[in-house]
Amino acid sequence: MKKTKRYTFTLSIMTLILGLASFLSISLIGHNYLQSSKNSYSMIQKRNIEVRKNIIETIKVSLQKTSAHLKVLVHSQQSDDLFASREIFTRMMWEMLLSDEKIASIYIADQLGNFFQARRTPEFAMRTIDVRGNVGVDEWAYKNTQFETTRVEYTTLSFDPRERTWFKKAVSHENFYWSEPYAFASTNEIGITVSYPFINKAGEKVKVAGIDFTIASITKLLQEQSMVIDGPIVIVNPYGDVIASSLPMAEANLSVQQLPQEIKASYEQFLNGAKRGRVQSAINENYLFAFSEFPTDFGKKWYIGTFLEEKKVTQEIDAIMIQNIMISLIIMVVIIVLTWFFLRHIIIAPVDLLKTMSDSVAAKQYDAVHHITTRIKEFYALSHSMVLMARSIKVHEKAQENLMESFIKLIASAIDDKSPYTGGHCERVPELASMLAEVANKSHEGVFKKFNFKDENAWREFRIAALLHDCGKVTTPEYVVDKATKLESIHNRIHEIRTRFEVLLRDAHITYLEGLLEGKEDQALLLQKRNEAEAKLFDDFAFLAECNIGGEFMDAQKIDHLKEIASVTWMRHFDDRLGMSEAENKRLADIPLKPLPCAETLLQDKPEHLIARAQEVDSKIYMRLGIKMKIPKYYNNLGELYNLSIARGTLNDEERYKINEHIIMSIRMLSELPFMDNLKHVPEYACAHHETMKGTGYPRGLTKEQISLPARIIAIADIFEALTASDRPYKKAKTISEAIKILSMLKKDGHIDGDLFELFLRSGVYLQYAQKYLRAEQIDDVDITQYLSS
Repeated sequence: MKKTKRYTFTLSIMTLILGLASFLSISLIGHNYLQSSKNSYSMIQKRNIEVRKNIIETIKVSLQKTSAHLKVLVHSQQSDDLFASREIFTRMMWEMLLSDEKIASIYIADQLGNFFQARRTPEFAMRTIDVRGNVGVDEWAYKNTQFETTRVEYTTLSFDPRERTWFKKAVSHENFYWSEPYAFASTNEIGITVSYPFINKAGEKVKVAGIDFTIASITKLLQEQSMVIDGPIVIVNPYGDVIASSLPMAEANLSVQQLPQEIKASYEQFLNGAKRGRVQSAINENYLFAFSEFPTDFGKKWYIGTFLEEKKVTQEIDAIMIQNIMISLIIMVVIIVLTWFFLRHIIIAPVDLLKTMSDSVAAKQYDAVHHITTRIKEFYALSHSMVLMARSIKVHEKAQENLMESFIKLIASAIDDKSPYTGGHCERVPELASMLAEVANKSHEGVFKKFNFKDENAWREFRIAALLHDCGKVTTPEYVVDKATKLESIHNRIHEIRTRFEVLLRDAHITYLEGLLEGKEDQALLLQKRNEAEAKLFDDFAFLAECNIGGEFMDAQKIDHLKEIASVTWMRHFDDRLGMSEAENKRLADIPLKPLPCAETLLQDKPEHLIARAQEVDSKIYMRLGIKMKIPKYYNNLGELYNLSIARGTLNDEERYKINEHIIMSIRMLSELPFMDNLKHVPEYACAHHETMKGTGYPRGLTKEQISLPARIIAIADIFEALTASDRPYKKAKTISEAIKILSMLKKDGHIDGDLFELFLRSGVYLQYAQKYLRAEQIDDVDITQYLSS
């Protein structure tokens, strides 16, 4: 299963807030950018329109003013003779020149070629051409602003106003004529001429007045307005001639094709119908353009175009956008800080406390659960619920613990009550083990430095393990536990043997009496034989009875004597299959019956004495549990000679296995119980008290390194209690000195932990236990120094 990646609540909320804030910021910035772009382009468009409108209006007004000047000039005198009104004409022209800086020069000519001109540049001057008297004179009278003549120059006449386009066009149009840009004859400056004819009463055009406008004046206007839009302005005609431009021009009288690429491309798009748009310059810079046509009443078909480098528009927008981004970032940082502060103190802190308390519940630390301080109602309600839950679990768990311990004590009590010979063992071992564990827990020397029962749970785990150390004995047959003699099974079969001796004794009396009746032997001899037979029977039975007790070691001589006694026969006359249970009949089914009467030996090892196992031992379970005990072939062997020949004690090999099997049953039972974590060591503590430090114990053959210190404590407690117990049927209770001497030998042989044994002595635990549980006669003096290492 794929592992789900998980994130903290803080990270999740911060990511959500950051995401929403970023989305909102990007949306607002994007919207503002688009709106700003739209507004900027709209504003630029309006500004360009306004500029174009102002320029057109300014030029139009100037030319209309000029037209008015011309009308006034030509109509000021009705005489056809210019010289008749020379003074008036020249003064009017001078005043008009001074009143309007856009006028480069103003002049009037008649059909004869006479000509008056007031000129501004290159210096103020009045020009007069007089063709009367057939001698043409071209006079230049240079003036100051007060119309005072500073000098006069005469030149050869080479100028005929009647040949000029402005004169001819005015005469032919009979109305105002506006020329295209051209070089003025008097100054060679590029400009525009506006001319107007005078028609006398005869309908003849006899005078034409004109005003020159230099392109410089319009260029100045365009340059001033170009600063408003921050881009060039161009006025062109349909022929591609540049009327005026805000651009610095190296040459006069330019065409559009001589202007920069962006203007030329814009003009081409305009001719194709696009009044506004976007073009690229020669260096791939984008330019915005817009063209407007001069109104129809202007008199000339001119176009005015405005141009703006697009990046000048976007620079401001980009700057605003960057400013908005910075502001958004600052706001986001503030939001993040405030959100983090809010989350940490208002949400995460209570959640962490609730989590800690949840962990405390999981760790069974119920007293650590309490109400939290928070302004959030739901969190407080949750903490209240957790407090109630912890209390409920604590009460329930305590009840379960009490119930469990009651069951454990019930099992231990049942094992003790199962046999009066083991009564109190399961009760006393935990007491002694706890005494020794307590001093080990307090000791800080040697191997006990690292040993520590850190809390009550650890002590409870140890006590339960001590109580259950013999729990497997519930499966051990009572007669095996209680077996006090070798021939005992369900009952002590010594009585059967004694009955056989009684039969033999009776047979000896019968033989004696039969001998007397027959009279073949001497009565004294017969009596002697009877007495000898009786004495032997009594001696042999006394020997068997002693062997049955199991108190002495059976050497080879005694076993040979047993075999000799066993060979004695007696006659059985009754069927030994009568009164048998169904199970016994099945077991004897394959054994042939002996014809009656038949001879039987005094001690018997019959085939029916070999009790097969009802169910074979599962070797896989033994392997899984690490059991290394040798399993006898038969469940039991009830053979009389076999049991009486037991070398030590009263248990045969099969019964010894059955007794030792209780620890295997303990392992199986405890390993299958679902102990909680605080009791997980119970199986290990409880089931290692028959192991030795050198690996020769049972059932697993563990070594000291594989056996925990608590398990080694239980082992010493188990042995000492067994040695000093006064309710064991097969032995006499040992005194303290005897028990300690045996423990010292077990220590020397590597059966028990030497460090624990010495702590057992030094601490005086053995004496404390003895004073509480042993009889007074068992408590004797003992010199423990002989058992302590130097």
